[in-house]
Amino acid sequence: MRGGPVARVEPPRAGAAQGPRRAGPPARSVAQRGRHRSAAAEDPRGRRPRPADPGRGPPVAPPSPPKRLGLIDFTAERQRHARFIGRDDVLARLDEWLDGPRSSSWVAVTGGPGVGKSAILSAWLARREQAGAIVPHHFIRRQVADWDQPEVIAASLAAQIEVAFPGLRDPEVKPERRLLELLGRVSRQLDPPNHLVIVVDGLDETRAEPGDNPLPRFLPHVLPAGIRLLCSTRPVHPHLSYLEARSPLRWLDLDDAAWAASNEAVVRGFWAAVAAAYHPPLSARTVDLVIARAD
Repeated sequence: MRGGPVARVEPPRAGAAQGPRRAGPPARSVAQRGRHRSAAAEDPRGRRPRPADPGRGPPVAPPSPPKRLGLIDFTAERQRHARFIGRDDVLARLDEWLDGPRSSSWVAVTGGPGVGKSAILSAWLARREQAGAIVPHHFIRRQVADWDQPEVIAASLAAQIEVAFPGLRDPEVKPERRLLELLGRVSRQLDPPNHLVIVVDGLDETRAEPGDNPLPRFLPHVLPAGIRLLCSTRPVHPHLSYLEARSPLRWLDLDDAAWAASNEAVVRGFWAAVAAAYHPPLSARTVDLVIARAD
């Protein structure tokens, strides 16, 4: 029995139109699929990370450099002595004692009030800095901020040394040991004839309780090799014996007769410089009278 014709279904020809199909996601490259898998692995919930905003900084700011605790700006104090006259002989003697072949570790400038101790140390410090040297320094001033406190003096000097030798800073050291141990580390870094001079002006103005000697709280008992100290004080300091016990120590006493001519030259040079600023200008005779009274 022959049946009816059987319908033959042929496969569609290439390029032939087909029925509508459900649209799917666009094909992704291998690199895109890899990035998607990495993002999904980082976030277990499959959320894609938010792209970085070029206008925003990193989520955590980089650590700032450690603060140099103790730094004090002495610019205004040093400017008080900007008008410096004479004293070439005194400055030369300090250079000899601090830099010469027979240099001393301890040098002290003494003299009565107004004789020019602070001006001399400021001038020596300025000349040293102009030559490119690093000179840690502190000006002790009674009741000026906290400049007269022994702990502040030690921290001020230590902070300046740490700026000059940042690799020698020890953030774990106890405050009372900070300066002393730092000087020891600096000493081991200095090769002869190199040395570090520290300047401290006004030891007699250091704050102290009755019966207390504040000097050992910021002055080492022994200066390490290559470390030298230039200081000043009035001759009536109650604890001068502490300095006298340091060795080797050189005294430069401006009240001594050996420096009388230098003192007079400073006074005469000062009045000669300011006489013209008066109205009318001071006569030479008036200047001589003023100088005579200054003696």
